[in-house]
Amino acid sequence: MTSIEWTEKTWNPVVGCSKVSLGCSHCYAERLAASSKLQKFPQYQETANEKGWTGNVVLVTHKLNEPLKRKAPTTWFVNSMSDIFHEDLPLEQIKAVFEVMNQTPRHTYQVLTKRSERLLQLASQLNWSKNIWMGVSVENQDYVYRIDHLKQVPATIRFLSCEPLLGRLELDLTEDIHWVIVGGESGRNFRPMDLDWARSIRDRCLESRVPFFFKQTGGKTPRSGSKELDGIEWKQKPLTTASQENPPLLEVVQYNWWGNKHEPPPGLRTKKQLGEMGLKPLQPVGQIDCKDYICKLYDPGNPFSSTPKKRPTEKQLAALEKTRKIQEQKRYFRWWKENAEPILTDRSNAVKWARSVLENPQDYCILDTETTGLDDTEVVEIAIINLEGETLLDTLVKPIIPILDEVIAIHGITDKMVADAPTFPEVYPQLLEILGNKKED
Repeated sequence: MTSIEWTEKTWNPVVGCSKVSLGCSHCYAERLAASSKLQKFPQYQETANEKGWTGNVVLVTHKLNEPLKRKAPTTWFVNSMSDIFHEDLPLEQIKAVFEVMNQTPRHTYQVLTKRSERLLQLASQLNWSKNIWMGVSVENQDYVYRIDHLKQVPATIRFLSCEPLLGRLELDLTEDIHWVIVGGESGRNFRPMDLDWARSIRDRCLESRVPFFFKQTGGKTPRSGSKELDGIEWKQKPLTTASQENPPLLEVVQYNWWGNKHEPPPGLRTKKQLGEMGLKPLQPVGQIDCKDYICKLYDPGNPFSSTPKKRPTEKQLAALEKTRKIQEQKRYFRWWKENAEPILTDRSNAVKWARSVLENPQDYCILDTETTGLDDTEVVEIAIINLEGETLLDTLVKPIIPILDEVIAIHGITDKMVADAPTFPEVYPQLLEILGNKKED
């Protein structure tokens, strides 16, 4: 499996590369090849290190026959970790890769290059079977010339990868181009993509009846940005051969009603209803403007509006269940950190304090006061006892301000009772003498 959405699997009979244009600046393959995950394999030790590509390009012979062993028809992206038309890869080795593709017509192969000059130079010496799709990367207008080279290659499907899209493109898609992929750059140092650049390509594709695939808007991670362009996930792909009609652009009809039972118009379904039918949405054929959102409508009978979901395998179901359990454990742990842990911490601290008091009773005493009120108050009584219950101090204190009636109702001490009592400055020296050698907790 692969995270590249426009293919099914990757096949890397060749690894290693070098940078040739702006699109290579933040190469994901270079970072991956230098990672600890791949550096344990000899082919990556030879072609990449902590500084990036070493400049070596090698044929990985034990990977060459990988598609021959797979019986199920599969779409392969060829050399995601290299460029098969790299100038340092001999023609004989390129032919060896093409020979495997020629021998497996059950598979579809997607080949992509930034070296369109060498592609054009060698194209006539290669066998272009119908299952080979050929594409070139076009990141901004400076590299549109690659398209002219591609159009001269006798591949059944010719496609463009405008990823990372780094500028506005003026494309001629009137003939000989059968698919366009667009995506923003992802990674820590990603260069932002203007959505108008993507919109311009999409509109040109629609005018020329060329399938349009929008991968992502871009961001610090592949999942940072949206996969939608103007609220739609564009996942169009070319049909098996270029002679077949490309997926049509479906007209989106504006509806202004829901019917008597909040049902969409006859024959149409919402995204949620499609899911209940085992279908996933492609292009909407209608929409209803609701108060806070736009509800898109799909035709379950139109293969360009909806398509059957792939039924998950037992292995995938087991992986989903494992992920669900892990997420449940994480949710419990977060709840425990936010709720239970502070309680246990407070309890632990209280136990430590109590043990300290019991082990050193001579260092502690209990002080209690009564005051004139709740705010801006003065002390009217001070009492101190030690942990053996012996009274060390018990005296009334004469305040400067009167005692509030509601406070008198609580502690029972009146202004008359403290009229002849010592003031706090008079009591303070005695208080210091008692508390001077005690710990404060």
